[in-house]
Amino acid sequence: MSLTHAFNLDLDNGLRKPGDLVAGIVDVDEARASELNIDEIRVELLADVKTQIRLGTGDAAIQSDDRKSLMTAGTFILWKRDNTATEQIRATTHKSYPFTFTLPDNNLPPSFHIQSGEVAASVRYYIRVTGGGKGRDAGDIRINRPFPFLPYDDNPFVDELRAMEHRMIKTVQREIRRGLFGAKGRGEAKVRIPDLKSLPLFTKIPVVIVLRGVSKILSSSSALNSSRFTFPIPPTSPKYLELRLFAVCTTVAQAKALTFRSEVSLMGGLGKLDMNIPFEGSPKEVAVDIEPPEWIAEAETNANGRWSQLVTFRTDILFRGTPTFKTSLVKLDYELDLKVVFPGIGNDLKTTICLPPISSGLHRSQLSDDNQSLDLPPAYWEVIDEVDYPKTNLATDGKQ
Repeated sequence: MSLTHAFNLDLDNGLRKPGDLVAGIVDVDEARASELNIDEIRVELLADVKTQIRLGTGDAAIQSDDRKSLMTAGTFILWKRDNTATEQIRATTHKSYPFTFTLPDNNLPPSFHIQSGEVAASVRYYIRVTGGGKGRDAGDIRINRPFPFLPYDDNPFVDELRAMEHRMIKTVQREIRRGLFGAKGRGEAKVRIPDLKSLPLFTKIPVVIVLRGVSKILSSSSALNSSRFTFPIPPTSPKYLELRLFAVCTTVAQAKALTFRSEVSLMGGLGKLDMNIPFEGSPKEVAVDIEPPEWIAEAETNANGRWSQLVTFRTDILFRGTPTFKTSLVKLDYELDLKVVFPGIGNDLKTTICLPPISSGLHRSQLSDDNQSLDLPPAYWEVIDEVDYPKTNLATDGKQ
């Protein structure tokens, strides 16, 4: 323990679930505590939701802040100053005080943190250690140490998602041209996922994307020559598709509400590496099935027809961030933006896919997996150590 610290907190930052123990140790340097006029040191288990909405800029900006406590699990006094002890005894006394709390076994939201230029929101679980005393003109000294929390998943456990029946979650098509005055072909995309009420964290979710390119109308003389089908050929490489995951967060602060989208990652090994956003998955794990072109005669005359080709991509997406949830101050959902690059300028096929709820994937009947780690931004873990507890700006530093 540093000589400048009156007390330190030893707490692991492993994932906790409802009913779990939160145990740690507070080390106290009694001599330093006395120098700082600390009369007692206490520990608390806390959880809260914080939101902030800031509209406008400069002096004209209007800022609204809100906070709601999710729980308090009591306060333990770990240490009290012994005014009868001699300076010699205090100088040689370092003591460790263990503590244990039990998390409630009820419906609490998951750990969360998000911020943009206008909005910040967090759901944070943390241990607070406070050193206070009547003689401290500067106020209490506090350490806040966050840890991640996930609720249990109430949906049935599914062992093999690939064997499940899939359902269509999106169909999109558009007319596309080779050039400004070229005849119109058509590009299509269909997206399928397992037929689940919710998609669990830490689980590979199979996704099937079926692309179809349909040519302009051709004469029947083209029916026997598939080489006449030159446009629009659907892409056959994962780099020409993108699945971008977005968090959609509705934040409320003092009766003001604002909804915004925040890009999370590229999913499923699709697209090109982007240094500005995490890339989840590997192109090598994307399976591509290319079917030969098929002639489709026009139903009315059979004199003309179109060439069509299907290309199917099979990949997995994996969610590691905060699952969807809703409180009185924060609501979190997710969307996928699909982009398919067909040949030609301005022929990209784009659509937004509203995802089913994302659940924790943690079931009471399962043993804990030490490899399950919730992906939280650095601001969630910020700690205030051995300083007076300030009023902080959530949008700039995210602290307690």
